[in-house]
Amino acid sequence: MELPEKTDVHRNDSSKYAVVVSLLLIILILCIAFLVYLKNQGLSIKELNINELFSKGIPAAEERAGGEVISEFKYTREESVGFGVYDGLFVRCGSDGIRFLDEESVEQWSKPLLMNKPMVKSSGSYLLVADSGGKDIYLIKGRSVRWNEKLENAIINADVNKKGFVSVVTEKEGYKGEVIVYDSYGNWMFTTVRAEDFILSARVLASSQRTLITTVNTSGDAVKTNLEFVDMHGETQATVTAEDEIVSSAVELGNGWVVAAGSKSVLCINSKGETVWKHSFDRIYSITSLSGNKAVAAVRVKDKSSLLDSGKTYIKMIDTKGKVSDIYSLESDVVNLREHGGIIAVNTGEEVHFINSDGEVKAEYEPGMTVEDVFFMDKNKASVVLSNSVAVVDID
Repeated sequence: MELPEKTDVHRNDSSKYAVVVSLLLIILILCIAFLVYLKNQGLSIKELNINELFSKGIPAAEERAGGEVISEFKYTREESVGFGVYDGLFVRCGSDGIRFLDEESVEQWSKPLLMNKPMVKSSGSYLLVADSGGKDIYLIKGRSVRWNEKLENAIINADVNKKGFVSVVTEKEGYKGEVIVYDSYGNWMFTTVRAEDFILSARVLASSQRTLITTVNTSGDAVKTNLEFVDMHGETQATVTAEDEIVSSAVELGNGWVVAAGSKSVLCINSKGETVWKHSFDRIYSITSLSGNKAVAAVRVKDKSSLLDSGKTYIKMIDTKGKVSDIYSLESDVVNLREHGGIIAVNTGEEVHFINSDGEVKAEYEPGMTVEDVFFMDKNKASVVLSNSVAVVDID
């Protein structure tokens, strides 16, 4: 007659066991969730400071960490596509026309501009689209094509300044190239040709009173680059020559001065066409201008005392007096630099470091595939062009 009491005891033990197992399971789930949270925050359990964690609190779920992907869209490598940014929208120009996408990759508007190899440039309120190797060129303002032109010769390069002045480098039979300049309404300003030097690029400077034409001469024993400043009649006013290297890029500072970079030297040219300063490095990857009158250069510096030292990459800020300041460093090479609103994008080809002018890291983005270029939509968002997609990344 004792069996009923034994059954009650077993039931009580089973209930207690079930409660304990449930509690342990809940604790295990919470621990796993906590470890996942730490991983997402880039923290290690060994490095965790409990007091700091609770004093700062856990970020709200809706807060977005810098470097997070907001949206992404695919494209195929078989397409010949031109990318850019215009009026806060990402620009994609391909065989299906030109499309303008917001930060969520949603199309806002489009134009049926068909090109074989589109080139996209923007400045201020103007967007230039040219068919590289073709003859068509379009200037867009707002949501309308302000003017377009079909040129006589194939387009090599093209650019536009903030006032809408367009410069086009084309092929020219019997010459090494020609430069054609138009105003913002498509009125022809001047044409100039070069018989001895190949024309790399041309850009009407911000004042719209001078055009910088970069040419290269390879006829002698050594290569040399000429930076020609011409007036709006096509007459050369001043020329600066860089010996033994090709000057592949030049940026304009806020005061109208120009900073140009070759493979090993950076030089600054004032509004009179005079070289103000020049710095040499082991290798120069890229330059850009910073808000105000400063240039930023990504350079490689080697330890001359060590034959085995491959060097280190430095992001250097240079003012108009030539004063150089190191603001950031990294081990890898750099593909290019981009700047917007005081934020600098350092593209290594594998990842992007977003830093401010003090070298503080605002965000990092490592997609696991080749990074080809970066375009700022604003100072808080950037479109990162990858090998087969474009990702919109949050910076702040």
